[in-house]
Amino acid sequence: MSCSLAPGYERSDSAKPTARDIESLVMRFPGHAELILRLAVV
Repeated sequence: MSCSLAPGYERSDSAKPTARDIESLVMRFPGHAELILRLAVV
């Protein structure tokens, strides 16, 4: 996730993940669950 307002900026590039998106990432990368949850600010 980034917060860039460059000329090519698209609002959809910075969309906030849904709970389902976060859960999917945690399931796919269980070793990084703590980091994913911290970055997602659930």
